[in-house]
This record gives sequence, C-alpha cells and structure tokens, in this order.
Amino acid sequence: MTRKWNRPTADKEKVLVAWIEDQTRHNIPLRQSQIQSKALTISNSVKAKRGEEAAEEKFEASRDWFIKFRKRNHLHNIKMQAETQVLM
Repeated sequence: MTRKWNRPTADKEKVLVAWIEDQTRHNIPLRQSQIQSKALTISNSVKAKRGEEAAEEKFEASRDWFIKFRKRNHLHNIKMQAETQVLM
C-alpha cells in the first residue's frame, strides 16, 4: 500500500534531509537518535509556526519511522555512527 505524504510532512523531511546532508558535508558523524531528535525539533517548530491547525497532528520519530524515512529519501549510503550502549 502506498501512502501519500501531506505537504507539511514532506516539507519537514526536506528540511531534515538538508540538515543531514550539511552534517555529512562537514564530516560530522550522525547517530540515529540525533536524527530522530532533530526530526522532533523540526516537527515542533513547524507546528508552532502553523498554530492551531497542527494541534491534532501527532508525530513520533520512532525507529520504524526512521527506517521508512531513510528509504523514502534514499539515504542508504549515509554512514551512521553506531549507537553506544551504556551498561550499568
């Protein structure tokens, strides 16, 4: 099943892709968690600018979202820094 993305979602992803490409150009390693955090920041910023109409729109930068985001934007070749595990 193909799902069409609404315009605000597509715009948010364009901003996120531009940020990722900028980080990559500057040889800054990225973690999945950093990209997810940036996606939430962008989403919240767009919601604030749009005001009330965005109040009902929910966005979660989950692992599943991240995998689909990479596929949608053909980001398979971007090198990701491995997430480090902290053991207690």
